[in-house]
Amino acid sequence: MQQHLDAALRAGYDVSNDHAVAFDFHFDERADADRMAARVRSDAIEARVGETDAGGGLTVRVVAAIAATHDAISAVEEKLSAIAERCGGVSDGWQTVASKDRGGS
Repeated sequence: MQQHLDAALRAGYDVSNDHAVAFDFHFDERADADRMAARVRSDAIEARVGETDAGGGLTVRVVAAIAATHDAISAVEEKLSAIAERCGGVSDGWQTVASKDRGGS
């Protein structure tokens, strides 16, 4: 994770502001994916369920505006991963996203 943040800093990324960070979670069952999305969705957090590109299972993408720091991303990832595990899913990484890529449903 730190190498991604270091590269963003070198590219001029301003970590003092909040940025959209997407956290992805893999699920085998639609009901489990829907349950996780419903649990985390709020005014400040977007969550959507979609098919995986690999053709097996589903992905829940959770997008939150947070400080792009190691500590902030780690804390959110840990909380979301615990919720995903309780719902039958597993973490599949994170990435920063452009505003046009954000979306919830």
